[in-house]
Parts: sequence; C-alpha cells; structure tokens
Amino acid sequence: MRYEKLDTPRKRLIEYGSESLSLKDLVAILFSSGSKSISVYELSEKVVELLEKEEDFINLNYERLIKIKGISTSKACQLVSAIELAKRILNVEKNNLIVSNSEDVFKIYKDTFIGEDREIFYSLYLDIKRRIITSKKLFMGDINSVEIIDSIIFKNYYLANASYIYLIHNHPTGDSKPSLNDIKITNILIKRANILDITIVDHVIIGRNEYYSFIKNDKIYPS
Repeated sequence: MRYEKLDTPRKRLIEYGSESLSLKDLVAILFSSGSKSISVYELSEKVVELLEKEEDFINLNYERLIKIKGISTSKACQLVSAIELAKRILNVEKNNLIVSNSEDVFKIYKDTFIGEDREIFYSLYLDIKRRIITSKKLFMGDINSVEIIDSIIFKNYYLANASYIYLIHNHPTGDSKPSLNDIKITNILIKRANILDITIVDHVIIGRNEYYSFIKNDKIYPS
C-alpha cells in the first residue's frame, strides 16, 4: 500500500487524533523516512507484517528488526526505544491501582510475559490499602536458591515501606500448574516471611491466558 503524500498520516493525526491511525501509519511517522531502495510506508508495512505474524509486538527487539531489508540501525533503535517507552509508561500507570485478589494480579501481568521463553520472577508490593507501590523484576531463569531470593524480596519490601507482597512468575510452556520446586520455594518463602511478620498474600503463576493461584488451590492461606 502506498500513500500519495508523505505527510498524510501526520495530517490525519493532527486533524483526527492518533486513534484514527493504523499501526502502519504510526510506524511510518516514527520512522519519518525510508531508504534509497524502499519507501517509509513499505518499511512500515514490513514491520507490521512481522508483528502480525509473530503476535509479539511488546517484545520486538533490535536483533529482529535489523534483519528487515531497509531497516537501519537508527530506525531499529527508534522503534525499540518507542516500545520501551510505552512499557515504562504502562508500568507507571499501574502504580496506585488496587489489587484485591489473584485475578487482579493476572490482569496486570498477563501481557508482561508475552513472547518470553524463560521464567521471570516478579514481586509486587502493596500499601495498607492494597494499592500498588512498586513492582520489581527479580530473576530470569529457574530459581533454585531460596537464600538469594528471600533477601532481595524482603529488602525491597522494607525499602518500599510495603504492607503486602504478591509473588508472580510465568511458565513459558503456557501451563500455569506449579512444579514441585515452585511449591517448595513458595512454602519456604512464606514461612520465612511469617517469621519477619511480612505478609505474602499469594503466589500467582501466569500461563497462556490462564493463571494458577496458590491461595485458590489451598496451597497458602490469606492473612
């Protein structure tokens, strides 16, 4: 698809707002120009085709973009930076949200793990009214050492002046059922938290469009 005028998407944005633009238009505006052999609109089409094929916009990275013919280092960096900016804005918007249960946790984190091929462990810290104070990415990969993770989880708890903690991690397989190691580590962490009078509300494992709650499955008990 070609456009007759280079600034057509910009004009539509100004006149009708960014909501009126297609994903191709937005990418074209971000790139601003094409290369000697390919127009900016053709480049944007190639990027959108990649996104639609892989259904993985949020984790699009430099290595994948630079393989597209016509995408320069500068353009790849522009798009990756824009995606990272969007991620950080979304994270800021999460602050002060009220988390009442594990389903709320799932709704907040379900898109965080799209495209991830490794397990990632987060801790979510809430104030006395269960509003989000902060979320911390702690580890990537299998977690085998409780001694390492409990010190970091509890240190962040005190630094945030939090009242409650949710533990969250993903299963890249899409099956959220906990492993024996998940159950073992969760139980140890909760026992150690109880000694320190720290409340771990739940451990939520995120799968593909579904989740596992240790509370709902009677693995731990609410405070």
